Amino acid sequence: MNFLIKMVIFSCLLFLQVTQVTAQDLTAERIRRISGRKRAIFLHQGIFHNGDVKQDSSIMGIRRSYRKGTQQERLVFDFSSVKAPRIYGHINSKGKRINIDFFDTQIGNRVTQELRRGHFVDTINFYAVDKEVLSCELSFNTEVKVDIFYLESHGRLVVDIKKL
Repeated sequence: MNFLIKMVIFSCLLFLQVTQVTAQDLTAERIRRISGRKRAIFLHQGIFHNGDVKQDSSIMGIRRSYRKGTQQERLVFDFSSVKAPRIYGHINSKGKRINIDFFDTQIGNRVTQELRRGHFVDTINFYAVDKEVLSCELSFNTEVKVDIFYLESHGRLVVDIKKL
C-alpha cells in the first residue's frame, strides 16, 4: 500500500511537470517610457508606455511611408486630440509583432480603408477590448526593430521600423 501511494504521488508530480503551461513572462521585460521626440533608439523587444495621459481621443487615420535610403518604414497614428492618448504596448521579437493598447480611444471610420500591406508591415488589426481600451496588433513579415515616440499639437504616435 505504501508503494502504491508513492507511485501515485510520483505519477502526479511527473504529470504536472510534463504538462506545465508556460505563459509569456512580461516581468522579465524592460519597461520604457517613450519620448515626445525622435531619439533614434531602435528596440526589438520590451514594454513601452507614454505615462499617465488621461483624455478621450479617436484614431483619425494611419499614414505610412518608406525611405529607400534608410530602409525604414514609418507608421503614424493620427489622433483627434491635441495629445496622444494613454498608450501601453509590447514589442514581441519572436512573434514579429507589436501589440498597442490605446486607452479611452475610439477608431475613426476612415481607418479601415487605409490598412494595406507595407514594406515591413504585414497586417494592422484593431480589437475593441472594452469601451475604455482599443487594442492594435501590428504584424510584420520579418523580424524588426522599432523606434516609437509621440508628437503633440495634434496627437500622433510614430512607429519607425527597420529590419533586425
